[in-house]
Formats: sequence, C-alpha cells, structure tokens
Amino acid sequence: MKNGKNNKKIILSLLVIIASVVSFTGILNMVNAQNSNTIISYSVTGSPNYNAPGTESFWNNIPWTSVQLIQSENGGGHTPEISVKSAHTSNEIYVLVTWNDSHPSYAGSSAFGFNSVAILEGKGSHGTYYINGPNRTQEAMAVDNGTLIGLYHNSTFYYPDRAAMMWSLGATSDCMNLGVNGGSLSTGAANIWEWEFGSTDNSSKDPAWNMWKNTTATGTNAVPTHSFALNLYANQSNLYQVGIGGNTAANWYNPVPGTVNVDPFNVWTAATYANGNWTVEFVRNFTTPTQISNYEVQITPGKSYNVAFAVWQGYQGESAFVKSISPSFVTLTISSAAPPSSTTTSSSASMPSIPLLLVGVIVVVIIVGAVVVVYIYRNPKDKK
Repeated sequence: MKNGKNNKKIILSLLVIIASVVSFTGILNMVNAQNSNTIISYSVTGSPNYNAPGTESFWNNIPWTSVQLIQSENGGGHTPEISVKSAHTSNEIYVLVTWNDSHPSYAGSSAFGFNSVAILEGKGSHGTYYINGPNRTQEAMAVDNGTLIGLYHNSTFYYPDRAAMMWSLGATSDCMNLGVNGGSLSTGAANIWEWEFGSTDNSSKDPAWNMWKNTTATGTNAVPTHSFALNLYANQSNLYQVGIGGNTAANWYNPVPGTVNVDPFNVWTAATYANGNWTVEFVRNFTTPTQISNYEVQITPGKSYNVAFAVWQGYQGESAFVKSISPSFVTLTISSAAPPSSTTTSSSASMPSIPLLLVGVIVVVIIVGAVVVVYIYRNPKDKK
C-alpha cells in the first residue's frame, strides 16, 4: 500500500515537472516569435560597399532577424526563411537580406532577362497543360480552380533569382502575395523594391541590364548608373512602376500617372553570391522627390513601418506570382540607437534577450511547481 502511494507521488511529481518544462518552453518560443517579427534599423556612420555588400564594418554588431517565408502558390516556397538586418545614417537607410540558394539562376543559357516569360503549368481533365506567357485571367483561374501545378521549368529553362521588400502604405493584408489579378492589393497601398539578377543588376553574367539605357523604351531621361531595385507601387487597382513611361510593352508594369521622367533608379542595390547564399543590400534616401512621394515610402527616424519580403529561386521554377513570401507583415523600427556593443554575426537570427517579464513568469512557474511537489510529499493525509 505504501509503495502504491510512493508511486503516485513520483508520477504526480513527474507530471508537475513536465508541465513546468512545457510552459517554460512555450513561453520562450512565444517571446522568440514576437522578437523575430521586429527589425531594428540602427544609427551608424559609414557608407555602403557596393563591391562587397554586407562586409561594411557597421554591420558587425547588428544582429540578424530571421523572417519565416511560405509558398505563395503551388510551385513556390523554396526559401523557408531569410535573414534581415538594417542600418541608417542621417539621410539613408540600408537593408541587408541573405538567404540560401543551392542553385543560383545567373547562367546565360537560362530563360531570363528583361523579357523573361513564365509558362503556366496546370493539371486538367485531359492531363497536364501549359500556357506560354499566361495573362492575368489565366493565372487567376489556375489558382482559383486548383489546377495550378506551378511554372514550367527544367535544367535549361528557368527564371531569374529575385528578392523584394514591401513597405506598407496603408496595406493591412496580402503582404507579398500579389501578382495574380494584376498584382492588386485587398487593402491600402504599398511601395515595393524589387531586385532581379540580370535585368536590374549590373553584372557581366547577363547583358539585360543595359536595356535600361534605352530611354526611348523606358520613357525617362534618366539611365541607371548602378544596380538598382525596381520601384513599384501597388494599390487596389494594379501594380505600377514609378518613374517609367514610354513604350509600356517594353516595361514590366504600367507607369504611375504623373511620375514619368522622375528618376526611377533611386533604390540602389548590390548583390553577391558566395557559399550557397545570396546577399543583397538595398539603399535609399529617407525621402524622395515631391512628384513621387505619394507612391514611395517616406522614412522618418523614430517611426516604425510594416514591411514584408519575397524571394524567387528561378532555377526551382519560381517567377511572377509563384514565390516564397512573408505570411504577415514584420515591424521595422528606425532607431536612434547605435548598434549593440557586441552580437552574433551568424547567418541566422540571434537568440533574443529574455525580458524581465519573462524572467518573472519563469520564476512563478518554478515556484508553483515546487509548492505542488512539496504538497504531494507532505500531504497530512499520508500519515494515516
């Protein structure tokens, strides 16, 4: 009989310990998840190294923030997470993004460049079907009726690697899940910076970048002097390109009315691929010319912004609306603080410090567990 009571005590004690551990782990995970949704842009001195992005000394003490990604549609989702960090000077913001890509899409034989065309692949009643250069209606139908397999690709036909950052201008939903139905948003508007290897990257691996120097086609007096990000504006009607006009057939998106001949190349970028990872750095002034200020994010120190990300691994068949995206917005805060004195510089987000509130909760869980265990072993009923 006594042995039975002792066994019950042991079992109850183990249950209390397990419950405490589970609670502790759950709280840690919750705090970690909350912190991973905040990117701090620290105040620094210095300037970007466009020949080796990410090697600037001011990045050394700025921690990475891990941002989880999901597939937008079937065929996407090849990048499960990216790492992001940000810094700023008195008038410029820098955003550094890195992700793993085992097969970068920059070979000259690949089907990409300024006029790359996606081939929609679906499954119908008569087997697999393909649509070369699908229009918006065909894309939407394939998604809505569930027949979309992805975008056609093989070892010699694939798409460009791309990365994009969205700044909400009132958008509260969708994030980077736009592209079908003209790229419109359900709510509000957004400014999107989109880097694409080849056509917006001044690389000898692909000559498509030189096409931007054709001012007749682009409809702007400006020509790029450096790798840049497409400057896009999305609202509830469509997805537009800021500053571009001219021959719309030669451009990816319709122009925003009234912004033609305003420099469309004001978001500079630099990119490197090494050790299986892409690293892309975005750079832009805090503010932009009045003519385009309503279509681009205007950045103010001390404020926080909702941002989202997307990555396309072209070799894996990701392009257009098939990609890896943030499932929700992430907060980016423009801080006046300098970077921490020391931090991890690994390619993944550092473990966030445990706040005082969490310490208090952990202490309470431990105390409650200890009290229950003591009660189990000193219960007066056991003396009978």
